[in-house]
Order: sequence, then C-alpha cells, then structure tokens
Amino acid sequence: MPLLLCFGPETAGSINPVALKAIVDHVHQYHPVTTPVPTVQYAVAISLPQSVCQSTSLHDLQKHLPVAELQEMKSKLETGFLYEGEHIVAAKPDKSDTRSLHSEWLMLCLDQNGVSPVSRLLDKVRSQTKCQVTRALEEWFGSNRYTRWFPNNQCGWNGCFVFFSYFAPCLGTCLSLKDDHRIQQLMDGIFGAIDEDRRALAFKEVFLQDRGRGKQFVWNSWQTLCKVPMYQCDDKGCQSCEEKDVNKNSCLTAVKN
Repeated sequence: MPLLLCFGPETAGSINPVALKAIVDHVHQYHPVTTPVPTVQYAVAISLPQSVCQSTSLHDLQKHLPVAELQEMKSKLETGFLYEGEHIVAAKPDKSDTRSLHSEWLMLCLDQNGVSPVSRLLDKVRSQTKCQVTRALEEWFGSNRYTRWFPNNQCGWNGCFVFFSYFAPCLGTCLSLKDDHRIQQLMDGIFGAIDEDRRALAFKEVFLQDRGRGKQFVWNSWQTLCKVPMYQCDDKGCQSCEEKDVNKNSCLTAVKN
C-alpha cells in the first residue's frame, strides 16, 4: 500500500520552539523510572492555556502544569500504563498481552462512546461548562474526526496542545497504513481541531528500529501525519522536522541511508 503523503500549509505550525523546549524539559524531569526493566518509551499529551505556548516563564509553566501532578504521573506510570490528570495524560507501552499496545495508541484510542483519554483532557480545559462531550466521528470521515478549529468556538479546543513521545511514532505500527493500531486519523483529528499556532508533536529520538530504513522513507512516513507539526527536542533545543531535503533535516541525523 503506498504512503499517502501530505504537503501544504497545515504542516507548518508556529509554536514557539523555546517555549516547547521548556514544556518538554519540565515534563521529562518526571519520566517513569522502573527496574529491573527500564522504561524508555513513554508519551504525554499536555493541555495548557494559549499564552504558555509562547512564554518562556518557568513560573507560568509550573502554575499550569504543577509539579505535584507530574509526580503523580511518574508514580502511576511506574506501576501502571495510563495516567489521566487535569492538565496531562500519559502512557507507557502495555506489554501485558500477546501484543504490545503502544503508548500513543493507549492515549488516542476510542472507547465505545467515541471518547479517548486525550479528548477527555482537552474537554476539561474548555471555558464553557455547558459544552457537550466531544466524540469522534466514524473512521470513514478520515482525518476530520473532530470539529475543525475556527475562531471564537467556545466549545472548541482553544488552548495550547503538546504531544510529547520519547521516541518518534514508529513506522511499523503507529504509522503503518495497514495496522489496526495506526494513529494517523486519530492524531490528525485531534491536531486538526486546534489552531496550528498552538500545537506540536515533539520527540527526543527516532525509534531505534526505524533508524536503518533510510532518511527519505522515514520522512515520507512522518508526512502521513497531515496536520501534525513535528519537532525534535534534544539538548540543542527544539528543531522543526518540516525540511523537505532529508539530508539537511536535523531530525533525521540518526537515520542511515
């Protein structure tokens, strides 16, 4: 099955990369630590006021993403697989069954009512209390599975949204067009319902098994997330992954041709 690539203005978000780096660093301080098997991969979805996506104030960040909540997240993920808080949802892979459920899937998958942990989180921060619960449309609606963002929608998701995964979404499951646990439509639906200036998918490293697949193939696979501005956040800061010349794209440095 060919990759369905998406090119256009919706791939170019403009969240402040310095603010994004501060958000990622603040959360990553409280990543789960487990023994004897260490937890490397985990993912979080963070919902914040619009201003925090443009601010570099640690005080503002700690006010809206309290340390106590992050400590609770860390504790939960050290014994379980999913955490749902007031400002953050987090998951690590669930390997308890015959097939591992990836952290991104656990956060985005829908229950019988068409609601996911991430959509529940985004509903919590709406200014209106009379809004109905946001339910996803059926899969045949493609990436338009939630009401698209538009100004002054009081029941819309008008905050700042950051999805951080230690590893970039993997090509074998998350971004496979044939896998039952693919995330493109669910993730595009979430991101498409948020103003592009206030949304980002950040990761620290390319998934280990994807580093030998070739720069062009990895980048093409990332482009199947049509509405998701991707950034790599490491010790050097947060860099956009939108560069089309794969040999100049800093997010692909670890990928071998």
